[in-house]
Amino acid sequence: MNFISNASAFASKTYLVISLFFLSHYVWGGDFDELLSSADSDDLTPQEKAHFIDARDRFPKKWLSEKFKYVSYVRWLDNTHLVFSTIKYPGWVAKEGEDPRVISVNVDTDEFVDLGYRGELECLNHKGELMIRLRRANMHNDSANDHWLIGLVGHPLQQIEWKRGHFLPQYTCRFAPYGDPIYTTPLMELPPNAKRLIPLLPGHGVLKETFIFDFQARTYKHPVALIKPDGKSISLPIRRPLSENFEYQPWSNNYFVSRPTNDSCISIDLNGEVSRHPPPKLLRFWDLSINATGGGFGTRIGTLWAIKGKRGKWRKQGLYLESVEGLLRIEDGSGYDANISPNGCRVLASIQKGDPWARELAKGGAMIIDLCKWGEFE
Repeated sequence: MNFISNASAFASKTYLVISLFFLSHYVWGGDFDELLSSADSDDLTPQEKAHFIDARDRFPKKWLSEKFKYVSYVRWLDNTHLVFSTIKYPGWVAKEGEDPRVISVNVDTDEFVDLGYRGELECLNHKGELMIRLRRANMHNDSANDHWLIGLVGHPLQQIEWKRGHFLPQYTCRFAPYGDPIYTTPLMELPPNAKRLIPLLPGHGVLKETFIFDFQARTYKHPVALIKPDGKSISLPIRRPLSENFEYQPWSNNYFVSRPTNDSCISIDLNGEVSRHPPPKLLRFWDLSINATGGGFGTRIGTLWAIKGKRGKWRKQGLYLESVEGLLRIEDGSGYDANISPNGCRVLASIQKGDPWARELAKGGAMIIDLCKWGEFE
């Protein structure tokens, strides 16, 4: 039985290597030939290490305090303070049925302030505009019967109505309509030039995705355009970004689309210029060889890739930062997500040290990494 199992595993690995060789040599022109021998290795190989610089001890790091019980998103208020909802902080623990409290924490000193708001933080942008959800429904996800509050940090909030068929851009913190149901309505029942809109910040315009039928090509198309405030339309060579992966970058005054390691991240400036940020060669290979996968995030230094290793491949995981020096491995914990401070310098990342598939997990939590305490931005 063990012989059969081992033989099957060997056959699968052999098939993987042969398949990768074919793809690399004949489809990609040999792009990954020097990495093929690393496809089945659980450890980082010399060939893989040649593609990055070990910079794990270069940048200041700090675990987010465990004094709090986080029950919401954690968002940057500015470059020093994080805001979130909690049901515990020093000197207070929520009683049964008591609403969470929204607090601000200085990440340098761990000092915190109760902002006076109650509920779960849903959104906070770089201008200090926020949205809070106060759960009042009997069912956990009954959004319509919860209370939704908006306003500016430090000021009284006002209650608004939850709107069905809307989404929440993280840079506006206000509900926005999806537009025509172009993905849920039968094609022939859609109105002519059915569209969906993604609002940008005031003065920036909107992104417009139009659903049209190309009679010559006999196919449906989804062109995307930037509609400027003056009505000018600029065609964009992209597909519509998903709202949860679309962020405004205050430090560069543009928008960034996070994408997985099998695709290119995209930045869009206010003039409609599109720049693509493809994943580094090593990360593309890991995605293709089913070693590790992840996503890219914009920072002031360059694109940051949060990588999670597949089962048995966890030693390859971590945070990888593209820089003028090359690809830097700045953290070896498994990366899940990243939230960037308004100046583009500080990263709040979900990190799991060691093997994320282990029965007993090593250290994990939210980590702050300061990218601008080293190099040209110090």
